[in-house]
Amino acid sequence: MAGLKKCDQEDCTVKKDGKCLEGIEDLTQCPHFYLDENIAGLDVDSAAEENGQGPSTIQKPVITNTFKLFKGEEFKLDELTQVSYRYPVNKIFILGEQDSGKTTILATLFEMFQVGVFNKLHFAGSLTQIGFEKRCFYSRLASANSDYDTERTKSDEFRFLHLALKHDPNAKKALHLLISDIAGEKVQRAKGNTNDMKDLEIITDSVHISYIIDGEKLLNARTVQSVLTQAKTFIRKAIDEQIFTKSIRLSIIVSKWDVLDEINFDFESLIVAPFTRDFNNSFMDLSFLQIAVRPRTFVKYKLGHGLSKLMDLWTVKAQDLPNPIALEKSTRMIDKLIF
Repeated sequence: MAGLKKCDQEDCTVKKDGKCLEGIEDLTQCPHFYLDENIAGLDVDSAAEENGQGPSTIQKPVITNTFKLFKGEEFKLDELTQVSYRYPVNKIFILGEQDSGKTTILATLFEMFQVGVFNKLHFAGSLTQIGFEKRCFYSRLASANSDYDTERTKSDEFRFLHLALKHDPNAKKALHLLISDIAGEKVQRAKGNTNDMKDLEIITDSVHISYIIDGEKLLNARTVQSVLTQAKTFIRKAIDEQIFTKSIRLSIIVSKWDVLDEINFDFESLIVAPFTRDFNNSFMDLSFLQIAVRPRTFVKYKLGHGLSKLMDLWTVKAQDLPNPIALEKSTRMIDKLIF
């Protein structure tokens, strides 16, 4: 078939009806076929006429199966293997209720790498750059206002953003992060609903979990204990439902710290001490952070405050991660991308 070639995989393991697809006549049925770059764009009728043949004597190939190229959008759960099968990956989950600042962290982190080296890490690429840009759009639109804003995540399903980073820009290999984003309403419902909590079970396959507490909700002294109790309820239920396991590293993050700092919020006695007492033995590692990634003023706090410490947690012990599943050698151009 013009414009089609078989892959050079020696052992095709893809099966259909119990039979190997290697060597089948209709290559469009084989998931390993690719379009020859030198032929794929050729007009078959024009080529036939140049060779003295009428257009009716050559049948155009009908492509019934195609490969999905990267659009730069966020990954869905079933698309993660496009990264995890090719590279060692740190899978990060960010959880928090509505407006707690999850999306703001993602947008600001991406912007920090656009400026240059951040936390001694070099930006080495992203397969979800458009997904990041969409999250940055609202904050840029609001740059003339006193308050920053980002578009709220609306999906009840996990979406993932990809970052490739290098400690040395000349290094051949990069560290790959897959960072989750999910609607805060889903997290909010999960603490009181077993089904919603079980929908989060993919969290068990994580390197690190960051749970965010909205700092603005801690401003009112009369409701602060209620807010913290709600956070503890979610964590406790996740442990009881075996969504959070002892192999997980958990960071509890208080966002919008710049507004809490103005009232001298007692971080140690209200956050660190009680959460350590309740959960220190439930995780491989339990840490606490204060962040103000988009402070209201830039007098005391700068853009991205706290992100450096968060990145330290997200990139810890990357060398100890298991190797990615080895892929068969492929000649497809999409598999030749190196980050």
